[in-house]
Amino acid sequence: MADPKKTTTPPAASLHKTASAAFLHLASLCAKLKPEGRAKALASTCADLADLLGDLPLTVQELADAYAALGSGTSNEAGDVTARRSTCVQLAELLALSIGKVAGARPPSANAMKAWGMVGAEFDAGEPARSATVRTTARREMVELIGRAAVAVVGRGPASVATPDGQVERSLSQLRPDAEGLVTIAAVHVGAAVFTLATPLVVSQQAALHKVAQPWALMGLQLGDVKHAH
Repeated sequence: MADPKKTTTPPAASLHKTASAAFLHLASLCAKLKPEGRAKALASTCADLADLLGDLPLTVQELADAYAALGSGTSNEAGDVTARRSTCVQLAELLALSIGKVAGARPPSANAMKAWGMVGAEFDAGEPARSATVRTTARREMVELIGRAAVAVVGRGPASVATPDGQVERSLSQLRPDAEGLVTIAAVHVGAAVFTLATPLVVSQQAALHKVAQPWALMGLQLGDVKHAH
């Protein structure tokens, strides 16, 4: 369990510099949410995220924009995803109001994608079930952050994905997996436009069909094998 003392608002001078400061600031804002138990649970998770992410660059504005992007979904999602989106909207609003800015006017930043990627790979608060849930949610949300940022740069339309070694394919199923069955996506192409990921997305080839192609298609990035993602 995170130390409740870590939910204290950090000094203003550090507010806009690090992921740790941004998440501690958010932890302090969670006290405004209801019911009290939910507020404490969210604040505790934010404090744990601050511990994990430390000095990784991430401003409060970037955090607000990321949560605003994650609050947008579709009408046919699982109940837990819909509930999470509602929470993301609330967190975005709290953060934006706290700094007098608008959340979501900018696409998700490279810093936000790096932060979500690190959470998806490394989060461990000492409670296996809770930790696994946070990691799974972060991995799903990182895919969404990448997709929304890519659309802002390359637009919507027939898309291709590229690996770090330069292989470019219209279909995720055509990417060469490594010995563990994982594929690495380093960039997204729409026509001549290219969006380079802040940090490569590594996912199993099978999961890519279901967890990458489908959400990106809903955002307008039409990959060749999206018909298999269901």
